[in-house]
Amino acid sequence: MSRKHPDLENIIAGALYDFAGFLTTLNDPVTLGSAEPADRMVVLLSAFARIRDLSLSEPYVEDWNQWLYQGHEHIARRGVDDDEKDNPPL
Repeated sequence: MSRKHPDLENIIAGALYDFAGFLTTLNDPVTLGSAEPADRMVVLLSAFARIRDLSLSEPYVEDWNQWLYQGHEHIARRGVDDDEKDNPPL
């Protein structure tokens, strides 16, 4: 039985879950929040990227969701309106 080729959205979701799993393997707890410095997360992302042979040299940090959801029709099908497109609810 052949596996269905995943779409980009599922690949990104898988990478996010994989990174979360990586965080659970750490000996020291990771604290996140507005009062915490971001440099620890950068170090952890870099370590994860090295393990997965993933380049972080030119990430689409600010506009990745525009590349993912190009076209209003796709956004509408997913039930996301224009206001939520740039700031999705958590």
